[in-house]
Amino acid sequence: MSASVRDVSGSGMRLRTSLPVPCGTPIEIEARETLTLGSVCRCEPDDGSYTIGVQISETGRPKRTLGGTP
Repeated sequence: MSASVRDVSGSGMRLRTSLPVPCGTPIEIEARETLTLGSVCRCEPDDGSYTIGVQISETGRPKRTLGGTP
């Protein structure tokens, strides 16, 4: 699923998505060459889309390639 970043803080971020994501859902966020891990802590309707709050658990991991290695 694609999402747009609306805000970033030291421990979380706010994303806008086209579909709802249940609270507690673990997610991976890929941006450039970095993989960030977190879980959804909020999901609210927002003018035809959804705003989700993500609590970040780990950031800065290199993205995996098809072979499973970074």
